[in-house]
Amino acid sequence: MLMVIEMPRVVEEMEAGEIYHWASREGDYIAFGDTFLDVYVELDPDFKGNCPPVFHLEMTANDAGYLRKILVPKGSVAKAGAPLAVVSTEPAEKLPPADEIKKRCASFRLITQTM
Repeated sequence: MLMVIEMPRVVEEMEAGEIYHWASREGDYIAFGDTFLDVYVELDPDFKGNCPPVFHLEMTANDAGYLRKILVPKGSVAKAGAPLAVVSTEPAEKLPPADEIKKRCASFRLITQTM
Protein backbone atom coordinates (compact mmCIF):
# COMPACT_ATOMS: atom_id res chain seq x y z
CA MET A 1 0.00 0.00 0.00
CA LEU A 2 1.23 3.49 -0.85
CA MET A 3 0.93 6.33 1.64
CA VAL A 4 1.75 10.01 1.38
CA ILE A 5 3.33 12.10 4.13
CA GLU A 6 1.77 15.57 4.10
CA MET A 7 2.82 18.79 5.79
CA PRO A 8 0.53 18.89 8.83
CA ARG A 9 -1.42 22.01 9.80
CA VAL A 10 -0.83 22.10 13.56
CA VAL A 11 -2.60 25.43 14.06
CA GLU A 12 -5.20 27.03 11.80
CA GLU A 13 -2.92 29.98 11.07
CA MET A 14 -0.09 27.78 9.80
CA GLU A 15 0.39 28.24 6.09
CA ALA A 16 3.69 26.43 5.49
CA GLY A 17 6.74 24.85 7.07
CA GLU A 18 10.42 24.55 6.16
CA ILE A 19 11.99 21.11 5.94
CA TYR A 20 14.88 21.32 8.40
CA HIS A 21 16.10 17.72 8.48
CA TRP A 22 15.11 14.35 7.06
CA ALA A 23 16.28 11.80 9.68
CA SER A 24 15.41 9.00 7.24
CA ARG A 25 16.68 8.56 3.69
CA GLU A 26 14.98 7.12 0.64
CA GLY A 27 14.87 3.34 1.03
CA ASP A 28 14.94 3.42 4.86
CA TYR A 29 12.28 1.57 6.82
CA ILE A 30 10.30 3.88 9.12
CA ALA A 31 8.93 1.98 12.10
CA PHE A 32 6.01 3.01 14.28
CA GLY A 33 7.36 5.61 16.73
CA ASP A 34 10.39 6.65 14.65
CA THR A 35 11.08 10.38 14.39
CA PHE A 36 11.90 10.84 10.72
CA LEU A 37 11.48 14.55 9.93
CA ASP A 38 12.07 17.95 11.54
CA VAL A 39 10.16 21.01 10.33
CA TYR A 40 10.36 24.68 11.31
CA VAL A 41 7.19 26.75 11.21
CA GLU A 42 6.98 30.54 11.30
CA LEU A 43 3.57 32.11 11.84
CA ASP A 44 2.51 35.62 10.90
CA PRO A 45 4.12 38.11 13.32
CA ASP A 46 0.64 39.46 14.13
CA PHE A 47 -0.56 36.01 15.27
CA LYS A 48 -2.10 36.23 18.76
CA GLY A 49 -2.66 32.51 19.48
CA ASN A 50 -1.40 30.19 22.19
CA CYS A 51 1.76 28.98 20.44
CA PRO A 52 5.00 30.87 19.74
CA PRO A 53 5.37 32.61 16.35
CA VAL A 54 8.27 30.28 15.45
CA PHE A 55 8.36 26.65 16.48
CA HIS A 56 9.96 23.33 15.65
CA LEU A 57 7.99 20.17 14.86
CA GLU A 58 9.30 16.64 15.15
CA MET A 59 7.29 14.25 13.02
CA THR A 60 6.99 10.75 14.40
CA ALA A 61 5.49 7.82 12.52
CA ASN A 62 2.12 6.51 13.61
CA ASP A 63 2.33 4.04 10.71
CA ALA A 64 5.21 2.02 9.27
CA GLY A 65 6.73 1.55 5.83
CA TYR A 66 9.61 2.24 3.48
CA LEU A 67 10.46 5.86 2.67
CA ARG A 68 10.36 5.57 -1.11
CA LYS A 69 10.51 9.10 -2.45
CA ILE A 70 11.26 12.46 -0.81
CA LEU A 71 9.30 15.10 -2.73
CA VAL A 72 10.37 18.18 -0.72
CA PRO A 73 14.11 18.30 0.06
CA LYS A 74 15.84 19.80 3.09
CA GLY A 75 15.74 23.60 3.10
CA SER A 76 12.57 23.80 1.02
CA VAL A 77 9.25 25.26 2.16
CA ALA A 78 5.99 23.37 1.70
CA LYS A 79 2.42 24.56 2.23
CA ALA A 80 0.25 22.87 4.84
CA GLY A 81 -1.33 19.79 3.27
CA ALA A 82 1.32 19.49 0.56
CA PRO A 83 2.78 16.03 -0.10
CA LEU A 84 6.30 15.73 1.36
CA ALA A 85 7.18 12.10 0.67
CA VAL A 86 5.82 8.70 -0.35
CA VAL A 87 5.97 5.62 1.89
CA SER A 88 5.08 2.06 0.90
CA THR A 89 4.49 -1.12 2.84
CA GLU A 90 6.56 -3.07 0.28
CA PRO A 91 10.10 -1.96 -0.64
CA ALA A 92 9.62 -2.29 -4.43
CA GLU A 93 6.00 -1.16 -4.87
CA LYS A 94 5.48 0.85 -8.06
CA LEU A 95 5.10 4.61 -7.45
CA PRO A 96 2.50 6.71 -9.27
CA PRO A 97 3.51 9.77 -11.30
CA ALA A 98 4.29 12.80 -9.11
CA ASP A 99 1.12 14.67 -10.12
CA GLU A 100 -1.07 11.72 -9.01
CA ILE A 101 0.53 10.95 -5.64
CA LYS A 102 -1.97 12.79 -3.44
CA LYS A 103 -4.95 11.28 -5.29
CA ARG A 104 -3.71 7.68 -5.31
CA CYS A 105 -2.07 7.32 -1.89
CA ALA A 106 -3.55 6.91 1.57
CA SER A 107 -2.40 9.30 4.30
CA PHE A 108 0.61 8.29 6.40
CA ARG A 109 -0.43 8.90 9.99
CA LEU A 110 1.82 11.23 12.00
CA ILE A 111 2.35 12.23 15.56
CA THR A 112 3.66 15.80 15.65
CA GLN A 113 5.47 17.17 18.65
CA THR A 114 6.09 20.88 19.06
CA MET A 115 9.53 21.62 20.42
